[in-house]
Amino acid sequence: MKKQYGFCRTALLLCTWLFSTAVWADDFVVDGIYYNITSSGYKTVEVTGTPDRSYSGDITIPATVMYGGTKYRVTAIGDHAFTYCRNLMSITISVGVTTIGDFAFYWCENLTSVTIPNGVTIIGKNAFYGCYGLTSVTIPNSVITIDEYAFSCCKFLKSVTIGTGVTTIGVNAFSESGLTSVTIPNSVATIDDHAFSYCKGLKSAIIGTGVTTIGESAFAYCSNLERFEGKIATNDYRCLVINDTLTAFAPKDLTEYNIPDGVTTIGERAFAYCENLTSVTIPNSVTAIGDWAFSDCTGLTSITIPESVTSIGNYAFSSCYGLTSITIPESVTSIGSSAFSWCSGLTSVTAYNPIPVDIVETGKYTNSAFEDVYANCILYVPAQSLGMYQVAKGWCEFDTILPIDESSAITEIRQDKADGHVTVYNLQGVLVLETDDAADLKTLQNGTYIVNGKKMIIVR
Repeated sequence: MKKQYGFCRTALLLCTWLFSTAVWADDFVVDGIYYNITSSGYKTVEVTGTPDRSYSGDITIPATVMYGGTKYRVTAIGDHAFTYCRNLMSITISVGVTTIGDFAFYWCENLTSVTIPNGVTIIGKNAFYGCYGLTSVTIPNSVITIDEYAFSCCKFLKSVTIGTGVTTIGVNAFSESGLTSVTIPNSVATIDDHAFSYCKGLKSAIIGTGVTTIGESAFAYCSNLERFEGKIATNDYRCLVINDTLTAFAPKDLTEYNIPDGVTTIGERAFAYCENLTSVTIPNSVTAIGDWAFSDCTGLTSITIPESVTSIGNYAFSSCYGLTSITIPESVTSIGSSAFSWCSGLTSVTAYNPIPVDIVETGKYTNSAFEDVYANCILYVPAQSLGMYQVAKGWCEFDTILPIDESSAITEIRQDKADGHVTVYNLQGVLVLETDDAADLKTLQNGTYIVNGKKMIIVR
């Protein structure tokens, strides 16, 4: 499987190159701080970088600065101003600064304290990326946007107070940080893609009432997440559901989970890397399973795809090593690239659609849905469609393709008191029904089961 790794190392290499090609221009230097004049008319300046990255120790950015007999207002910390200033220990920004530029304090790994004043409205891209020394940050109420990667890879950032003026938390804004809890204020409307992904220490998140958009993988790979709170949290506090899409899951200490009724879409990476999960029940309300939704759930041994599902996304179940069988109902008309690839434990796949679904894409992803599965897995298909599956691209790669055994299928279920006790298991060995009334078998969905020790297929 093509694993997703952390962003820090890749970003460091890329931005080292970007930094090495940057050219700083300054108009004057006062008390060791370099400035560019941004407006002669308004008499404003921004702090800029030094050619040798020599900023160090404790620095205070003044509200105003005198040069050549003119008093200038300091309104911004420019892009890359303190990038790679590894000896910078603390920064105090005076009132009057409104913008912290892109990469402003990028990889100032020994920066332990930053004071951001009220009045700052934008914290730029990668502004404090890789500032390992930061343990807490207060973002004032004046800030509107926390831009992408702003506090990403701040490994020891345990606490953040997000001001009540923030409306957008950008892509990867706090990814791979050390946060243990986070409260999103009611002012926030958008939590963007990967905003808190890979926060391995994050245990709880309170989501404000104003949130209307949660991006893909916003809380993915947060393995110790225990609880969500807020209007869009589910009653069990384990999921975030917005517009009927399950966007995030708190997996800590769970081995089995029933997705709440009413969910229609399982979002991208919602359950990815939940390695302790062994069983997930998907309700009949679900119609779409998103990209990477269950990827790398290596302990997953049981999952039933209901007949309501019409699409299974790219890499949706990839590297679920514990799965031994999967049944794809007739309702599924779209299966993404590598949807079941590298599921090395699979020994049987049952596909009920009489027309083979296209499982080899030619766009962004080009892998078959079953990469590295074909050799040790038997494909079962409708008898009348056997010839089509044997020549269909992707499906024909299975070494063994057999018709679903209609002779053992249950096409009619009659109540017969003489039959006695009935036990029904799915092919993963999970007990799904135990009854003394054979009529209860009518509640089973179409699929393959072990009924009183015999393999039977229910089709209606």
